[in-house]
Amino acid sequence: MAANVSHPTPPAPPAGLRLPGLLLGLAFGGFFDGILLHQVLQWHHLLSGLSGGRWGDLRVQLLADGLFHALMYVVAAVALVLLVRRRASLAAPGAGTALLVTFVTGFALWHLLDAVLSHWLLGIHRIRMDTEHPLAWDIGWLLVFGLLPWLLARWYARRPRAAHPSNGSNGTLTVLLCSTALAGTLAARTPPDAPAVVLLQDAAHASALLASLPPDVRILGSDVRGTVWFFSGTPPTAQRGVWRLRASWLPAGCSAWTRA
Repeated sequence: MAANVSHPTPPAPPAGLRLPGLLLGLAFGGFFDGILLHQVLQWHHLLSGLSGGRWGDLRVQLLADGLFHALMYVVAAVALVLLVRRRASLAAPGAGTALLVTFVTGFALWHLLDAVLSHWLLGIHRIRMDTEHPLAWDIGWLLVFGLLPWLLARWYARRPRAAHPSNGSNGTLTVLLCSTALAGTLAARTPPDAPAVVLLQDAAHASALLASLPPDVRILGSDVRGTVWFFSGTPPTAQRGVWRLRASWLPAGCSAWTRA
């Protein structure tokens, strides 16, 4: 006589982890795009699509990138505060899975929002600004980093699993915390081969700066207005009205030029 063996249905994951998981995924998506597209590949700045007037000034473009990263820091901080306040939910069954799924969903959601708002509605930038087929790059990026992570999150969430407490919740949280901290650290890092960037209060300071260059410093170029200069080596910046853009671990470090 065969016995019917019933398997208990795992309880639903705690809903309190959805918002912090989504916010953390959104922030990580912003860090990912900012580091890879703005700094490593240098395919665009946040406002590369606004090339007219003051928006064409490289200082404004760099400031916009810095403020964008600062906003991602704020979103990540809010998510972490919510996680700390709701840390009791991490002991519930399925908490690790719920946090991981909402994190990946937030990462995918960021790329959907960025494509629809930034690329197509507002037009402030495209994935690649130097291509004849920007829409193809937009769609490809959205498919790889938006649709694919979302599908993986849905698949992972629907996998059958035993109804027992999730012992991996603390490990999942640790991985997410470390990943977000690492992304923020990399966003503040200057590439080792990056040229020295010097900002001038106005173009009249350029002659004094160029006259004081040591022999081992080479001019790489400047903007049209003559207020942003690029050098190989370390140019002297002791003159008044001359500032060198330096790496900073503070999110708003790149906005120091606004004192001019």
